Amino acid sequence: MTVAQAREFMGHLELSVEQAAIADKILEEIRQRLLFLDEVGLEYPVARSPRVHAFGRRGAAHSIGDFAGFASGRRALRAR
Repeated sequence: MTVAQAREFMGHLELSVEQAAIADKILEEIRQRLLFLDEVGLEYPVARSPRVHAFGRRGAAHSIGDFAGFASGRRALRAR
């Protein structure tokens, strides 16, 4: 499904009053993110599964945290 198709789907999503009350905020966030992806020209979103890094950590969050100076793992907890 392309970003444009996802936006079209989300624009025509029909929910009951109760469902809309529950999902309103998350659906608005999804619509805004799809709009952004469409505006920057990304036609197909890419979903990647988490990878195991050299030190056994999973996903990009650890790498980003390490890059930003936030050490992860037990060593960081003991140092505090």
